[in-house]
Amino acid sequence: MREAECDDGDCPEVTERCAVACRPEVVGANTCARGQPCLPHGDGGYCGPCQSDQCAAREECVANACRPVECGATTPCLEPTFFCDPVVFTCYPNNGACGSTAACPRFDGRALRTASLECSEGFCRLNPTEHPPIIGLDSEGSVEVVSPRAGQQFESATDFSVSWKGLSRDAIILILRAPPTHSQDLREFAIWGASRPASSVPVVCLGDGVEILEGTWGQASASLPQDRPLYLVVQLVDGPTLVAASRPIPFILGKGWLEAGERCDEDELGPGACENPSTPQACIENRCRRLCASDRDCVELRQSCTLPQDGLRYCR
Repeated sequence: MREAECDDGDCPEVTERCAVACRPEVVGANTCARGQPCLPHGDGGYCGPCQSDQCAAREECVANACRPVECGATTPCLEPTFFCDPVVFTCYPNNGACGSTAACPRFDGRALRTASLECSEGFCRLNPTEHPPIIGLDSEGSVEVVSPRAGQQFESATDFSVSWKGLSRDAIILILRAPPTHSQDLREFAIWGASRPASSVPVVCLGDGVEILEGTWGQASASLPQDRPLYLVVQLVDGPTLVAASRPIPFILGKGWLEAGERCDEDELGPGACENPSTPQACIENRCRRLCASDRDCVELRQSCTLPQDGLRYCR
């Protein structure tokens, strides 16, 4: 098939360029692909967008033409224990079984805005994404923070402590008021700091640190803001040389992030008020729901992973 030879002014308004020419009034002159209607225009016609209701059984519009598919928006999977990802016309097992991460459905990608997908121990899992490494510190080694966990909420300051694993090096521990992107942000955002020599146990409490104001370490301990996200960064140093650094770890003293089951305003485009660093969530039917890729993601809630609804699976 070739495109009609015409000027821009001759093209149908619904197209950005001249479409494939066809003659709707001449039998046998329709050069459109299967599923494309030949729409009248001027003295001839043009091939319109593919329409799935014009396709044969178990065919749908793919690349603007009817093609055989495993499943689709109007074509169910043949196996009753499988569901369809209509974005890629592929069937997947209801229980989330997989042999590789590539065998896990992604739908329209909304769930992956705040989560990562992986095949773990034979089942698809949806995990919260970590904060990216701090630019300027990412070329060094990494520090594994044991406490707090990302998204952890502490009822009071006395419950809060910091612990980490890594090389036996002197440590600098910072708490920041905003998530850092670049190493230069540490000085601007830091509101609390503590240090620990390599010979000490890698644990600090709030009383072990001091207030930091505009990059200057004070002499007195500081109280931290309540009910709002804060960010922890642990750095290991050898004299003036940075050896390793952690990713920023978000946490809250008091109450902040909504949890699964709590009421929320409907948000179809993303997690909205249900965003929680500790678990991938979305606001569905005015409740925060834990997003999932298999029942394994719902074990802690003692729930099951639903079949896809508008491209999302969640625990219920």
